Parts: sequence; structure tokens; C-alpha cells
Amino acid sequence: MGLGRLTAALTLRGKGLLAVGLGLAVGAVLSGQLDLMRIAVLLLALPLVTLLWVSRRSFRLGCVRTLTPSRLEVGQAGEVTTRITNLSTTNFGRTDIGGLLVEDGVPAALGRTAYGVLTRLRSKESTDLVYPVHATQRGEWQVGPLGVTAVDPFGLVRLRRTFQSRYRVLVLPSVVTLPGGGLRAEHRGFGESSMSMLAARGNDDLVPREYHHGDDLRRIHWRASARTGQLMVRREEQPWTRHATVVMDLCASAHAGMGPWSSFETAVSLAASTSIALLRNGFEVRLCSSDGTTLLSSLTGVEGEFQLLNALAVITTQPTSTVAIGTFHADLIVSISTARRGTDELLEHQAPRGRGDLGISLILDTAAWGCNDALSATEVNLAAQRGAWRTAVIPARERAVESLAQLWPQLLGSTAQAPGGVRS
Repeated sequence: MGLGRLTAALTLRGKGLLAVGLGLAVGAVLSGQLDLMRIAVLLLALPLVTLLWVSRRSFRLGCVRTLTPSRLEVGQAGEVTTRITNLSTTNFGRTDIGGLLVEDGVPAALGRTAYGVLTRLRSKESTDLVYPVHATQRGEWQVGPLGVTAVDPFGLVRLRRTFQSRYRVLVLPSVVTLPGGGLRAEHRGFGESSMSMLAARGNDDLVPREYHHGDDLRRIHWRASARTGQLMVRREEQPWTRHATVVMDLCASAHAGMGPWSSFETAVSLAASTSIALLRNGFEVRLCSSDGTTLLSSLTGVEGEFQLLNALAVITTQPTSTVAIGTFHADLIVSISTARRGTDELLEHQAPRGRGDLGISLILDTAAWGCNDALSATEVNLAAQRGAWRTAVIPARERAVESLAQLWPQLLGSTAQAPGGVRS
């Protein structure tokens, strides 16, 4: 250990004793007082000997952390247990340690740094440092490292050592449970792409559907195309599978606000809530960005929920993002975007293509977050009507995501509603 680090380990009291000792030593030399020199030597020796003793103390500690519950959601409280074990041994047997101050680093998004004292810990014994955490922001955070400060009984020296191990804490976006009912009959199994309609055509899995841009031309079903008067392709999927696509706008310039109350964090919560509601209603969900990039595909069941929340916990905005027209096709499309220029183009041209398909658009009113170039609610609703979307404009308020639970049955309602007619 270098001289500079040793000097830095002295407390204000230790440095004060050294200064006084040096002063007395100079005075003793000038005055020739031997007794004064003895006192000066004692004051100089005490912090130096203490520093040497503390610096040569050898101890080994083990550190294991657990989080309860294992994953946190925004707004949820948890508890971290840091188990500290004395691993120190010598050739002569066990080594007890004590007089150690410990602190566990906690990021601001989870709370405050935790502190504790190890008064006495025998070899191979363990003690727990338990402290609460409260998740305030979505993301991946690191708890640690564990810092240990060795102190002497006189308070002259504080020597700090830091362990490198950290603990990963994943904070998931907040999820609101949406009502499961309200899907129109044709989306439950009585429409053009429903299970009963497909079963009526026989057991052949190659069921024709409308041609979409990008489909393989080798899959064109010519007989069905001639009968319907438009290009049809063979549907190579099981008839009981219902597909939903959730589209997110990741463009950084489209969103407003900062931190956990930004419009992007609200959009992530909307995506999580709607996707999980669809998964629990038997849909196979695909998550896409507004530029047509597939972020997650073929999500189903509980495993799909797990993958979805893990991905949304760490998702971030992108510098630029174009609006893809004519890319998204599914039995149900949920678009989550902001009231920005380009949203009207997406709503007007990206309508659901099938007769039994449904398009839902959740528009974040970024004007309420302080965005000056946002579209007005009238412009959004007009574009939604031309594109055959059902639209809800989400305002900026603390419980914006919770308001979706009230709007969801209307957006999926069995009675036909004019697109763009739902407002929060």
C-alpha cells in the first residue's frame, strides 16, 4: 500500500495528533525539554502504529445477495438481503473480525446506500445486511459493490476496501390488468379468419387468404384468386391461432418528457399491458417498432409474458425512426405512437387488411408533455377514421396507463363504434 493511500486513511483526529506531535517535537528541540520530546514521540507514534496495525489486518469476506421478490415492477417495493460470511483463516486456526463498517451501493432508481456494522464475526460465520429497495424507474440496475471500512478503537484510521461483485436487478415496466372480455364475435371465432370458418373448409392447413405485399409468389392460390377476383395465398398456419401485432414508436424525437414520467415510459407500459392482455386471451403476439423492425415474435402463454417483460425492461428509444406503411398484418393490430407529424400518415394508410381484422391505435398526447409540434386531437381522429382504426388519445397524467383499463372494453367492444371516437 502506497504512502499516499496510508496518509489518506488517517482520520481528522489522526492527522491532528500528527500535527500536534510534530509541533511539540520542534518545540522540544528548540527548548531542549526532554519530557516534551517524550510526549511528542507518543503523539506521533500512536496514529502511525494504529495505521500500521489496521493496514496489516487480513480478512476475507464472502458476499451473496438475494432480492425478494426476484423481479420488481415500477412502483413496487422489495427487500435485498446481503449475506456476509467471514472466510478468514490462519495457520493457527480461525480468525475473528470486528470493528468493520459495511455499505452496499444502491442506485438512485432503487433507493439509498445501505449501511451496517460488523461488531464481531467469527470464522465461517455469516450475518445478514437487510435493507428495503423501491423501484422508481424501469431498467437494469446494479446493486453493489460492497464496501468495507476497517476502523481502530481510537478513531484515528479508516481504511476502506471494496469488493467487485455486483447484483443485477431488473425493474419491469408497470403493467395494468386489462379486462379480458369485449372482443367482437368475429375475432373470437366466427369471422373470415376464425377457427370455425377455417374448419368448415376442411382439414387442409393450406387455407387461402388475401395476398400481402412481400408474400412468396409461389404460395398464390390461383383457384381462390379466380373465384374472389383478387390475389389469394395459402395460409400456412394452424386455424385456431389468432395473431396480434403490437407496434411501438421508438423514435426519440417523437417523445417528450424525461425520466420515469416521460411519454416513452408511458408507451412502454401501454405496450406491456396490451400485450399481456392479448397473450392471456390466447393470441400469439409479435412486438414491432414503427419502422417495421420485429423486436419479438411468436410470443405465447406465460413464457411469452416472461420474454416480453424482460425485453421491455431494457428497451430504449432510437435516434431516428421512419413510419412503415403497409408492413403490419395480423388479426389484431395495436399501434402505440405519439401525436406527431407522420402519425396521421400511419393511421390513414396502415389500416387492417382483412374483413375480420381489427386495428386499435393508442395515441399519446405529447402536447400535454410540452411538445409543441404535436398533432391536435381532431387531426388524429380524422386520420383514424380514414384508416378504419379505433383510437384512444391518452393524455399526460400520473395515472395515464390506468385509464386504458376503462377504455379497453370500448376499443374491443362488440358494438361497432366509429373509429377515432374513443377518448380518455
